[in-house]
Amino acid sequence: MDVLNIDDTKAGAVFLLRQLVKGDNTSIGLRNSMIRADVDDSYFKFIIEGLSEGSYIEESFSMWRITPKGVNYLQEYERRLNVGSDWSIEGNSSAQEKKREEEMQDKALQRSNAKWTKFGFFITLISAILGLLYFLWENIL
Repeated sequence: MDVLNIDDTKAGAVFLLRQLVKGDNTSIGLRNSMIRADVDDSYFKFIIEGLSEGSYIEESFSMWRITPKGVNYLQEYERRLNVGSDWSIEGNSSAQEKKREEEMQDKALQRSNAKWTKFGFFITLISAILGLLYFLWENIL
């Protein structure tokens, strides 16, 4: 049972891993820290057992400590929170790729708009010159 993939227990499991990064703790200390932080502790025993079975934490002399696997998971979890949760193969999130694609489309649209603006300005200028020449031709000649 992987408590890190169950919506009801994930927040509590990540909270416990963060507490154990700060230092080893007893079961009572961990449960009290969950209560103080207003984290749902109703699944506490289930979470502890799941993290232990998944080798994210281990018990030694009635104290719980985080394992390297737990530290790696927590680092990856924090990195995903900071960057985005949907990852591509290259390590970029699809949100970043979508943003980059939108920026490229915006730049292409701006270049296109600039071309049409210049074209419209020159057509207007030529029309004004032709109108002035027509006016001069009619009134002077």
